[in-house]
Amino acid sequence: MRPISAILQYASALAEPAIVHRSTLVLLAALALGTALVVWRARGRTRLVDALRDATRFLRPKYLLLALLVVVIWLAHVALPTEVPAKLLDVSWNAALPRAAAQDLRAGVDYIFTYGPLGLFATDAYYAPLFDFRLVACEGVLKLGLVLLLARLGLRMGSTLDRILFFGVLLFPTVIDAFAYLSILAVGVLLLDRERLASVGTVLGLAAVATLSLVKFSFLPPAILCVVVVAVLASSGVSRASGPAIAGTFAVLLLLFWWVGGQELRDLPTWFRRSIDVSSGYGEACASSSPQGTRLPAFVLIVLFALQAWRSFRARPRSLPQRAAALLAIPILWVSFKAGFVRAADHTPMFFGFTLVAAFVFAVGGTRDRVGTICRAACVVVSMIGLTASVQGAFTWMDRFRYTQYLIRLNAERLADPGRQREMCERTLAAARSRNALPRIRAIVGDRPIDMVSYRQGVLFLNDLRWTPRPVFQGYLTFTPELMEINAQFLRSERASEFILFCPETIDHRLLSMDDALALQVIARDYELVLAENDYLLLRRNPRGRPERAPEVQIEKEVAFGEDFDLSGLQGTCHVAKIDIAPSLWGRARTFLEKAPALFATIELDSGATRTVRIVPGMLRAGVLIDPFLDTDRDWARWYTAGAIHRPVRMRIEKPASPSMYGDRIRVQVLRTDELTPRTRPELAAEAMFSQFKTFPADATTSAPVTSAVMRRQDVLLVTAPSELSFDVAPGRHTLSGRFGILPSDWQPGGADFSAVLRSPGREDVVVFHVHVDPTRRELDQRLKYLKVEFEAPGPARLLLRTDPGPGNEPPSLATVWTAVAID
Repeated sequence: MRPISAILQYASALAEPAIVHRSTLVLLAALALGTALVVWRARGRTRLVDALRDATRFLRPKYLLLALLVVVIWLAHVALPTEVPAKLLDVSWNAALPRAAAQDLRAGVDYIFTYGPLGLFATDAYYAPLFDFRLVACEGVLKLGLVLLLARLGLRMGSTLDRILFFGVLLFPTVIDAFAYLSILAVGVLLLDRERLASVGTVLGLAAVATLSLVKFSFLPPAILCVVVVAVLASSGVSRASGPAIAGTFAVLLLLFWWVGGQELRDLPTWFRRSIDVSSGYGEACASSSPQGTRLPAFVLIVLFALQAWRSFRARPRSLPQRAAALLAIPILWVSFKAGFVRAADHTPMFFGFTLVAAFVFAVGGTRDRVGTICRAACVVVSMIGLTASVQGAFTWMDRFRYTQYLIRLNAERLADPGRQREMCERTLAAARSRNALPRIRAIVGDRPIDMVSYRQGVLFLNDLRWTPRPVFQGYLTFTPELMEINAQFLRSERASEFILFCPETIDHRLLSMDDALALQVIARDYELVLAENDYLLLRRNPRGRPERAPEVQIEKEVAFGEDFDLSGLQGTCHVAKIDIAPSLWGRARTFLEKAPALFATIELDSGATRTVRIVPGMLRAGVLIDPFLDTDRDWARWYTAGAIHRPVRMRIEKPASPSMYGDRIRVQVLRTDELTPRTRPELAAEAMFSQFKTFPADATTSAPVTSAVMRRQDVLLVTAPSELSFDVAPGRHTLSGRFGILPSDWQPGGADFSAVLRSPGREDVVVFHVHVDPTRRELDQRLKYLKVEFEAPGPARLLLRTDPGPGNEPPSLATVWTAVAID
């Protein structure tokens, strides 16, 4: 009954978004066309028995074994939708993609991201309305089709050893990026390995490439290159008509799948242009260092690929597949290198997953070649070394074998009973909803539109709020002034969401006010604070209109790298800085070829403290809030509640690691923008600062500004030790409850002390509870610990929650946290 149930579930999904409607129409049309083709191919048969005899040849043992191998490889690469929304960055944008499809949002217009309208195919996010569709369309049709395509590639290799190695490494699961690049490369080689290009196989290969092109923008350039190379080589080596036909078929399929994805055809150029804006800024804004031991394997692999491409060019006789492999492998290798080594801290498996298999395209269409086989075997070994180094030795070769076996077995069990998998996801989702519930915010917002300034969109989805995002919904991707202005214009328009869930945060220790800088300025001016709940501020739109006068320029000068410029004499309450750091010609070339080294700025505050933050030249040119210095989400809470905020007195752009990347001078302009100062709500100060608590303190004394953090998926308040939070308590019996602990980033041998002290006038202090926490010595202390004690106040009193550095000579922990504190 399971297949029938799955068909019924899929049919019930037809009432969902346009992507399901249109894909169903195309699938039905394809089935009708395929049936007609089979009938047409069989019309010349004199007897039906002849046709059946041709079909039964696939029941021979070798074909059955091959089919079994294909199924096992497919199970190793299946990624079922199992991940429920959460407040984490990657989980949030993964959850956003299927919802964008379900809401029929226009790619490049309503949302701008690195993925396209079929981006939900690249995620394992669980979204109930699209669960069946994604299971059938992505894992069933697309993924299985790509595995069949790669199996066909393996069968066309001339060497038995090449085939064994190829199918062996193909069993290892890889990230979707590596699998997509490999599939595009395989299509380019296989299309030219056919006797007739005008066939169903050619159309299916081009359909796979067109589909991948709309999954993620970084797949589109290799796809276009693949089609161009195949078209040119086909025109020169097969027939003059083949090349234009191939290019035209790809273009038609691309437009068709764009429409299938629920998009309007007129939006395709806009998506292309804005995706280029995002991707071109990635090498400057998101670059990170690669794990130790990955650079050398990458260099060796590039040399091995170049050697094989050179040998393919010099081979005699040289077949069309060999020429295609030589022309395609190196450019796609470079794209995969960029994907893996720009944000290299966690993306290098994209490159090594591609090189693990991709070298085998050189074995198609040629004769047996011992040197080539050795090169390909070397690529396998070096890629495995790179993959192991990518996780710093925590995942050995044997671990990878065991993980592959486990994944195949797990996916087989899940596919055998998708209903049970859905039930498990629903239970996990219910638990996540409970942990991240925002009942007060839900009561106010209701079904009205809401956006989120944070990378935690998963919180909106868990609370069933009506997500209406500004176009670049992940603010850290606004790499250029143009992308920033798109978001700012949206917020100024009537299309803007009535509410914003506000919890500004950034990545890579960037200057916080730099991400989505222009949108933040509109929000400060046009949105006012309503309430705070569980670490989030709820803002409501109340536009004040744009100022009549242009901002006053208070500083305009040129400085050098490492040179301080004074900000202490600024007049007014709010200032925006526009900083132009122009790249050199070499800097542009290096960023294009690989990435740019990180730039940093040091800011000295009126408190005497200094902050060193990462900056992105393209984002600074738009203008960022620099005064007051809003370093954390709690600084924004203080700004909205008239609290004290530090102001900058001095700033400098640190000298870059590669001075030749930039010009000698930096242009700095500081503008007075008092109109951006928000309308304050001082009465909400305690609620905004301690929104994770159920009972708000009357006073707080901490060693560093209070800020929010996440520990064990729980929102916590970071109160650096020594600290003291004071609560007013009435006479009578009370229960103190909450959770506390030490952030994992600050686990030190000395630990920290947590205590609660009752202070009554005229009486000695009473220690209500005291505990020493040391995560380095006790595993239980690595978790958030529960607190629940009863106490009695003889009269009006104060309860002091204290954290102190651990005793002794060992270095103590200072990053102490509290959450869910309540006094009943």
